[in-house]
Amino acid sequence: HVEDNVDAALATRVTYSSVVAATSASGTSTSETIDSATFEQVFVPSAAECRVSVTRQRAPQPGARSPCDGLANLCALQDYDTDAAACSYYRDLQEASSGTVHGSTEWRSYLPWLYYRDSSSALRDTSLDLRVAVGQAAEDAGLGTTRLRYVLNSFSLNGTWLGLTNLTTQLQLCGGAAADLSAFTRVGARFRQECSLSVETDLAALAAELGADRPAGLQRELRGGFHELYVRDASGALFPVPVRVVNLPGGANVNGAADTFGSLPTAAGSAELDDVLTRRFFLVDALSGRKAGAEEGEGPAVVRYARRLRLIVRVREGAPDRIFPPLLEVEYAEAFTAAGGAPAGSVVPASFEAVYVMDLVQYWAGVSIVIVFACV
Repeated sequence: HVEDNVDAALATRVTYSSVVAATSASGTSTSETIDSATFEQVFVPSAAECRVSVTRQRAPQPGARSPCDGLANLCALQDYDTDAAACSYYRDLQEASSGTVHGSTEWRSYLPWLYYRDSSSALRDTSLDLRVAVGQAAEDAGLGTTRLRYVLNSFSLNGTWLGLTNLTTQLQLCGGAAADLSAFTRVGARFRQECSLSVETDLAALAAELGADRPAGLQRELRGGFHELYVRDASGALFPVPVRVVNLPGGANVNGAADTFGSLPTAAGSAELDDVLTRRFFLVDALSGRKAGAEEGEGPAVVRYARRLRLIVRVREGAPDRIFPPLLEVEYAEAFTAAGGAPAGSVVPASFEAVYVMDLVQYWAGVSIVIVFACV
């Protein structure tokens, strides 16, 4: 029984460490801990059914809800903290699993892959078979592809698979013109987008849509879902893209200070090579912030979202037509909602950026693109 191994009260407790306390984009932050109705509903069933899947080597039916993916999503919501109940239970099930997937010690049979064991190897992996080039003429001449093709593998909170979708604009919470928003896939181009989001209409309102009997629609499901990012290689096969959560907890901020977003990256140095890299991330969490005992239909007191996302592509030294695996950096933040006592009209900042870099020098081959939106 899950209850025999886990303190039920602690298992449903969620701490939000970066809650924006002001109504402006430059507001300060505080911390808030709640007993989550969502964790109450999802944790025990997911953990118990996942143990059955692992110990009895029973995979879910295609298209059916995967309890192990539900457990993995709760771990992602708890910042991959191995002391948190969902992550601790996931680690226990890793030990109980008798096999591996693709020979990876971290990717165990009947479980999703969450952690990288060796960040240095992941960031310096040269097995990505993909030649890149700048400009259509170079692609026509067979020198390489001028656009990277990314794919999202997505799940709803309870572990239901939402399918594979080509990455176009899903990471860009600010919205805008689709023709402009696809520019980040062009090799050598820099893309930046920033805006202010309404806490109520852009973030908190998603809770009612995801909780409704009628499906919210794929785009809304993806905004409130959990994702693994891949890039297609030359053959079209999917190659995993690691995720670096910048404000991941753990001692003195294990992955470095959040303000590292203020400077552009260079080569993966020693400070980055010992970071914690993970697989799964989310864009908007409008469900875990609903307090236990809340009235029917009451929205979340706190919403969590990806305040900053940065997609980094590093060119290999001495091989400008080859790249290391891309890296997705995420910084999460939280905000009080109207149900949590926030004033009407509260807004929070958001940004998305894509950069191409090479050792020590910014890789600005091609056209530099900077796009700024003001969406409130």
